[in-house]
This record gives sequence, C-alpha cells and structure tokens, in this order.
Amino acid sequence: MIRLKRLLCTLLALVTVLGTLSFGGFTGFAADTLTLVAGSTLSVDTSKGAVFNVLPGMTAATVAGNFEGDVYVYNASGTKVADNTVVGTGFTVRLYSGTTLKDGLNIVVYGDTTGDGAITTADLLSIASFMKGISQLSGAAVYAADVNMDGARTASDNLTEKNYLGGADIFITLKGKQFVLIADVPKYSSVTNAENGSSSIGTATKGTYYVHKNYPAGLNGMYYLTTSSAATGTGFWINPADNKETVTPPTPVGTPYEVVTTINKYTTSTDAMNKTNPSGTVTAGTYYIYNGYPNGLNGMYNLTTDSTGASAGFWINPEENKVAPTPTGTPYEVVVTINKYTTSTDAMNKTNPSGTVTAGT
Repeated sequence: MIRLKRLLCTLLALVTVLGTLSFGGFTGFAADTLTLVAGSTLSVDTSKGAVFNVLPGMTAATVAGNFEGDVYVYNASGTKVADNTVVGTGFTVRLYSGTTLKDGLNIVVYGDTTGDGAITTADLLSIASFMKGISQLSGAAVYAADVNMDGARTASDNLTEKNYLGGADIFITLKGKQFVLIADVPKYSSVTNAENGSSSIGTATKGTYYVHKNYPAGLNGMYYLTTSSAATGTGFWINPADNKETVTPPTPVGTPYEVVTTINKYTTSTDAMNKTNPSGTVTAGTYYIYNGYPNGLNGMYNLTTDSTGASAGFWINPEENKVAPTPTGTPYEVVVTINKYTTSTDAMNKTNPSGTVTAGT
C-alpha cells in the first residue's frame, strides 16, 4: 500500500512538472474529405476536428478501415504508423487524395489523456491534476478527459476512470450498437473473406442487427454482426461497402424525331448531305435520334426505331423532311348562271357549250 502511494505521488509530481499535456495535430482540418463507411460506430465532429468512440486497444487498421478511401493513421509526431499499432489520443487519421495528403482528424480515446491508447494510473493522475488546476490539458486530450462522455470534464470523469481501472466496463454504451442493413448483403465466416469478398457463407437480409461487443468498431473496417440484442454469441462478418441500396439506372430514352412525309434514307451522313445513293425510303412517323449522334452530324440525322436511342439506324437529310405546300388558286366570282366549255377556243367563240355553271366562287 505504501509503495502504491509512493508511486501515485511520484506520477502526480511528474504531471505537475510537465504542466501542460499537449499533442501534435493540425490547426486547419479538412474533415469534409473524410467519410465514415456505412454503419460505422465511430463518429466525427468536424467542429472539434476529431473522431470519437475509438476505444482503448484499437489498432490503426481498424480505425482507418472505418473510413472510405485511401486512409492512414499518423502518430502525434506526424509519422505514419503500422496497421497493428494501437492508436492513442492525439493520433490523426488522414486521407490520400491522388498524390495529395489531406489534413486530418485527431483521434480521441476516452480516458487516454497520455496518448498511448490505454487507460492507466498516469491518465487518472493527469485528469485529477487537471481538475485541481495543477496542470492543463490541450488538444485532443481535453476531449479524452471526458471519460464518461457526458460533454463535460468533472470529478465524475475521475471516478469513471477509477471504476475502469477497477475492472468496470465503462464503454458499455459504445458496444452492441444497432447496425441497420439497408440491403441484402453477403456474409462471411472471417474478416479476411469479408475484406476480399470471397467464400460467402450466405446472405444477410436487410434489417436490424447488432455489432458484436468483441468488435465494437469492427476490424479493418469489416463488421461482425449478430441478431442478439445483447450483442454476444455467434454472428457473421460483413463488408459495409456492400450495404448499399441497389439503384436501377433509368432506361435511356432517345429524342423523338417526326418524319412528316416519305423521304429518302441513306447509309452514310455524306450521302445524306449530298442527297446521293439513297438506300430506300422512310415513311412518315415518329423515329428517335441515335444517342451516338445526339445532335446529328453535319446537319444530318441518324434515326432509329429503337425508343432508347441506343441502336444506330439510317441517315436522313432534314431538308427533305418537308411537305410541299398545296397550290392555292385565285378566287373568281361567277355572279349569274353561265355556259361552260370544254376548250378555251369554244369558250372564246361561245360554241359547243358543255353545260352551265351556277353563281358562286
């Protein structure tokens, strides 16, 4: 007991000497470039520039796997860490976009104010020292001191940390979360098969499942789900990338084109433009502009009977797609009944009338 008290005093003195506990990180975050995979149990707060719900003992591969894209984890000194490295408060998640390394998010492990990814007596003492005003916390460590996750840093957090060191599971609220499948997805017997999409053992139908407590944030981005509301027992692995609704793309529609009279059709746009070598005729009706030439070619149009416009058809010259106007005679008023004649000579001579014409237009 005396030795333990001496150890605690020594650690408290160390914290006092250190004064301010701070972590490296980025002052300008581009958190909008980081997107969590569907169903991730981690959470991102862009206003704080941090990712939360990372539990003690989680590896870099598991944290990075909760994000879409080419994501890596860096330690507080700005060095990229190996996949099996346990992440701590003050580590960062960063995205490679092409060849550009984007700014990232600070990782917050509740209770881990010293940044080693574990909750120890040193963390307990640093929080106690912070509460007493002996030392200060900064950066991600400030959020990590909120051990009970109630949004404040009080003596209650110190007590929660003591309970953890005494064997209590203080992260029970972060485990066994519901996970909703919005689509039927393949299920797998191992995390490796889920990552590779190989050797599926069946299909998990869409509905509500629970994230197994042994893997509260999945593993390498994959999730182990169970139907047990207690989040225990045998389950199966899924790849959250499969958890997407299937969207049926709309059927492409060609642009309607009205042929108003019988016109020539041609094999090539050049023949259509020159009105040479017609390959036949096209009758009046509704056709569709071929999607391969949605605006025609040199003023010519390729028409098809395929309403989707996906199939090529024949070429026409739109100049030919015209109806000749009906000739209109000059009105002549006949005011009385008069003779009519078969020839202009008989009319001129008024001979051989063929009948009479009544008054009218």
